[in-house]
Amino acid sequence: MLEEGPPPLLVCHGGPQVPSDYLFDLEGVDSNRACIFFDQLGCGRSDTPAADSGAYGLEASIDDLRSVISTLGLKRYHLYGQSWGGLLAFLHLSSDGRGADDQPVSFTLSNTPTSVPLVEAEAGRLVEACGSVESFMAKHNLRAPPDADPPETIAAAYAHAGNTWRGTTAIEGLEASTEAMARVPCPSLVIRGEHDFCTAACVAGWAQLPDVRFETLAGASHHALIEAPERYLQALSAFLKESEDR
Repeated sequence: MLEEGPPPLLVCHGGPQVPSDYLFDLEGVDSNRACIFFDQLGCGRSDTPAADSGAYGLEASIDDLRSVISTLGLKRYHLYGQSWGGLLAFLHLSSDGRGADDQPVSFTLSNTPTSVPLVEAEAGRLVEACGSVESFMAKHNLRAPPDADPPETIAAAYAHAGNTWRGTTAIEGLEASTEAMARVPCPSLVIRGEHDFCTAACVAGWAQLPDVRFETLAGASHHALIEAPERYLQALSAFLKESEDR
């Protein structure tokens, strides 16, 4: 099935350990393109090993992603990561161990900072400016009408989120180096919302990628896919098709 139609989109969710449900709208990117949603260990539909099992951590996460790629026999595919998932996808593309047959057509970094310390500092600054965490979340994480219920996909993701290796403390200090960026082998799209707590400063460093474009969605924040799905999917679809046409 994956060999039929255009190259599939392999999706890495954020958190860590907030599973793929909130990204399910990506299925609308193209009517005949397969989307593969990978729930990382400890959350969603994946196993939850014990905290002391050695199954968690940066290297283990890269190995798990590569296992998915190998098991599915993916050779030509689009790699997509949202927030932490973008850093995970970047580590896969830019570090040793990627198979010679593993040739992604494109790479999308959605709401992904180059530096965890930087995004933590920016989030702290924005919380202070907003006056409360609640106001910060409503303005910079998920913009929605006042008193609206959370979108079903967000509610489902947090209902099945993990607790073992979660949040920015799990990836404390992680930063993408310019040397590693030079090893990314395909065109890249950096997309974020105008009001995202992953601010313009947080993504500026991705300009060092060899072949990169930037897209900022006006009026949206960290969950731009949910807030502005039509504009988001239009931008992503155009990028995927252009990458295939090269």
